[in-house]
Amino acid sequence: MKRAMVFGLILTACLALAQDSSPDLDELAKNQRELAGQIDELENRMNHLADSLADTQPEQAAKIRATWELMKQLLVKKDMDEISRLLGDKQAFEAEQKAGEVIVNIKTLIDLLNDQAQQTPKDLDERLESLKETREKLDELIQEQQDLLDETQKNLSDEEYAQKVAEAKDAAESLRQRQQEHMDNPSASEGDQNAAQSMAETLEQLESLQQAHKENTEQVAELKKPGSEKLDKLIAAMGALAEEQQELLEGSNEAMQALEQAMRAEERAEVAGDAEALQQANQAEAQAQEALDKISERQGALSDEADKIQEELEELQGSGLAEDEEEQKALDDALEDFEKVGEALDQVEDNLKKGQNERALDQQELARARMALAASELDELRRERANEDSPAFEAANKQESQLAEQADKVAQALEQMQKDPATAGPQTQQAQEKVAEARDKMREANEALKNRDATGAEEDMAEADELLDEARDLLEEKQDLLANRSEEEKAADEQASLEQQAQDLSEMLNKLSEERKQRGDQEGSQSTQSAGQKSQEASQEMGEASDKQREGEDPSEDQKEALEKLDEAIAELKDEQERMEKELNEKDLKELAEKQEELAEKAEETAENLQNDSSKSETEQQAGEKAGQAGEKMQEASESLGQNDSSSAEKQQQEALEELQQARDEVQKKEDEYKQEQQKQTLYDLKTALDKAIKAQEEVNSKTRDLELQLLENEGKRAFLRKYILKTTNVSDSQEEMIGNLDEVKLKLEEENVTVYQWLVESVQTDMGFIAERLKSDTTEERTDSITQGMQAEILANMKDLRDALEREYRQKQQESAGGGGGGGGGGAPPLVPPVAQLKMLRKIQEKILRETSDLSSSVKQVEELNLFQELTMERLAAKQGNLAELLEEMLRELSQQQGPQ
Repeated sequence: MKRAMVFGLILTACLALAQDSSPDLDELAKNQRELAGQIDELENRMNHLADSLADTQPEQAAKIRATWELMKQLLVKKDMDEISRLLGDKQAFEAEQKAGEVIVNIKTLIDLLNDQAQQTPKDLDERLESLKETREKLDELIQEQQDLLDETQKNLSDEEYAQKVAEAKDAAESLRQRQQEHMDNPSASEGDQNAAQSMAETLEQLESLQQAHKENTEQVAELKKPGSEKLDKLIAAMGALAEEQQELLEGSNEAMQALEQAMRAEERAEVAGDAEALQQANQAEAQAQEALDKISERQGALSDEADKIQEELEELQGSGLAEDEEEQKALDDALEDFEKVGEALDQVEDNLKKGQNERALDQQELARARMALAASELDELRRERANEDSPAFEAANKQESQLAEQADKVAQALEQMQKDPATAGPQTQQAQEKVAEARDKMREANEALKNRDATGAEEDMAEADELLDEARDLLEEKQDLLANRSEEEKAADEQASLEQQAQDLSEMLNKLSEERKQRGDQEGSQSTQSAGQKSQEASQEMGEASDKQREGEDPSEDQKEALEKLDEAIAELKDEQERMEKELNEKDLKELAEKQEELAEKAEETAENLQNDSSKSETEQQAGEKAGQAGEKMQEASESLGQNDSSSAEKQQQEALEELQQARDEVQKKEDEYKQEQQKQTLYDLKTALDKAIKAQEEVNSKTRDLELQLLENEGKRAFLRKYILKTTNVSDSQEEMIGNLDEVKLKLEEENVTVYQWLVESVQTDMGFIAERLKSDTTEERTDSITQGMQAEILANMKDLRDALEREYRQKQQESAGGGGGGGGGGAPPLVPPVAQLKMLRKIQEKILRETSDLSSSVKQVEELNLFQELTMERLAAKQGNLAELLEEMLRELSQQQGPQ
């Protein structure tokens, strides 16, 4: 609405100008040209508005573009040019008639714009406010649902904890029973029987896997066609060559940048007469050149390797590999591209030797691209050849994937066997590692089969077969050792197995204790910790008993001690189990169910408000739909809680929370998009304001130069001097007026925390104030002299730098909008100008100061006493350098605070 009103005002002003019927034809022609220029500006603004609305208000953007098309159809601009020509030819009557037509056309345009203004939806500020309110409502719902979920999870955690305590008690009782049975009859070892059975079952699984995998390997071998191995090796060689060329390209780029930096440092050191800096720069230059020389040598070796590949490719081309014209063409194309690789590599070497580094980089990139292209063409040929057997490849791939899963299960079983003293040992450990390696090779074969690479798949599968053979041999060796143990060894292993179980129980109870401690349940934490300690002591006694059995000594005392410790642990766990059961029975989830029901009603009310409000955006209405779905899940959770079903309630609450969070994220994303549109408009307005300031400064600079020339031409003429003083005073007023015109730019940059740009505007304003005073100087010859003009040129350059920087940020945000980048996802809109862009501007300002300082230093060395210009320049540079240092420190401090503690 506001934007359309602005356009209406612009056009009204243009209309008034067109109706001005001054008798001065030259003035009319000038006014008419100005009107044409304003219409050009209108076109730019309408295009900008359409671009800015393209994402958020596409229909409105289309209307604006249609408006401009209509304006062009009405030939307004063409009519402007025609009227200007008629007035220039003194054809006043014809010009007046034409102007009447233009007035009608412009009125039509104004009416159309006004009509569109009435149809314009809520502006960006109102949409943002609406989105913000919606997001805050969703945030409130999310927080309340999270609180309820936390309460439910706490109750569920208590239930799960009680279950784990019961399981731990059962495990302790089972362990005690096995320990008692082992004491009563050491030769009747249940653990020994289990170990033997576990070993036999795992070995059987491994042998079955081994047989099935060998059969699949044979099937894959049959998929290879004549010449496919050579083709596969060439593809692999080309790929490796392209990777090495990429490394050389990156190395060359780094070395060339280092060389360029060293040469610039050398120039600065020579100008400054700094011998130490010059030596450092020379060393850096030598190191960079040495790196380039090494790269050149590697490029030569790479070129030789490329020649070998080309020869092999030529042999393959004439080998009769191709079965039809298309396959032959693929080989021909690959060879043609690879021949160009050799040409490019030769150019790389030649350019590096001649020091033509940029050309060398281009040729390196070209060579790498040609390598990749040739490899891609051969790979496509391989795929086409393999596609004839596509069903067989897919079947083999599916089978290999299933076998890899089986191998993983065998590896896990072997890993578990390592925990049992009877089945543990180096053979089991090595077998587990071999099977895991075989599984990985199977997965690599999977990838090769997906790429229709039968050769690569066969190689991986053959390695997997060898690994499985080795694993089987190791397990058979371990099985023999297990079967040939003495009765004493079996008894000791059984006791050691019990020791491990007691240790596992202790670790489980200690972990449970830590969890309860974090939950704030000190009593439960202490109970499980004490039971864990007793289990640990029982494990130690069992270990001592196992050692005595191996040495032929009596282990009964240690075994009795172990039983006593287990009894104590069981008693503690039994007490804890009873405590938790009592606590859970006393809990009433009805209150929680009522809270959940109230929140469900609130969510459904929010959903209804969002969906039934036509002023809400599509995103907000979709968020309302999500909130409604969340409300349904909340209602289900309330019912589950009413039935004391914490598990189901927790799942339903989690689902409700996810629905709300998705809705909130979408609203936040749209809010960020609108914020980014605001930022684009802000950047455009800042740039436009600077464009006007630049134009005004150019006029001030031009008038200053003209007045200086006139002063020199009319030296000593008092009559001219009076006019000169009056005119310079007027120019001073214009320069002073510009200071205030930049206040809005400065305030907006300050508001957006664009510190460096704000400082640059303040610096420009300070210089403008100095110039304004100088243009009123008592010493007439100083008013428009070289000092004044030099500072005016710097003011203009600084404003252009700032305008260009804002233009870059504006274009960047346009690209981000078009590509879906920028803010979103709940992360908030990015800053108006990112810190890195501000640091670049800071560096540019610093470079300017250094250049001026260097120039000043050179001029000062040639004189005995500083002149006024040199003194002023030195003072100004010193002040700016001091301010710049403070600014850099402030920026670094802000960046550090944003990053937070590392």
